Amino acid sequence: MLYLVDRMQVLRIRSYDPAEEHRSVVHLRTDPGDLFNHMPSYTPKVEADEELLAVGAKRRMGVVASLPQPPWQETAGIPTMEAYLLIPLYSFHEDHPEEFRLRVRAFEYPSLIYAPVEPSAGIDKEGFLSLERAQFVARSFMLPANVRLTDEAMALVDAWLGYVLTGGIDPDLLELRGLLMQELLGRG
Repeated sequence: MLYLVDRMQVLRIRSYDPAEEHRSVVHLRTDPGDLFNHMPSYTPKVEADEELLAVGAKRRMGVVASLPQPPWQETAGIPTMEAYLLIPLYSFHEDHPEEFRLRVRAFEYPSLIYAPVEPSAGIDKEGFLSLERAQFVARSFMLPANVRLTDEAMALVDAWLGYVLTGGIDPDLLELRGLLMQELLGRG
């Protein structure tokens, strides 16, 4: 999973030696004044309206929430890749207050789906799926965990993702949310 930060960090070529590319000098700059409006470079190829980004990445478990995408790229002249929509799984930590955990369990936050401990699904710590961090990930970057959510759990993920994307919510899911909010948080 890639983690974009709230300030753009870009790599800019300071000097380039085509005869000995390893001698080239690249600088990391944060929010430069000429962001997406700079002189292009040819090696690496970066157009004036493009940037080389420095982003953090972490390997983490996630739920595959899509079918494989059809290889439309080939017909458009773009190199193809197999990619899936992946929803990352986060574990609760000691510094997460109990109230936050209860609110996640009660579906109070539309972008978070509670993930209970489920050893058979490879989830050994209580946590949550974060829809706001879902992204398409190339299959070549994914390592199979050889586990899967139950059909009921996957149906819940699908329904909640549909709610977040469209605003339409299944009445049964709305009722479940109300019951959980009343039971866990003492309000309806």
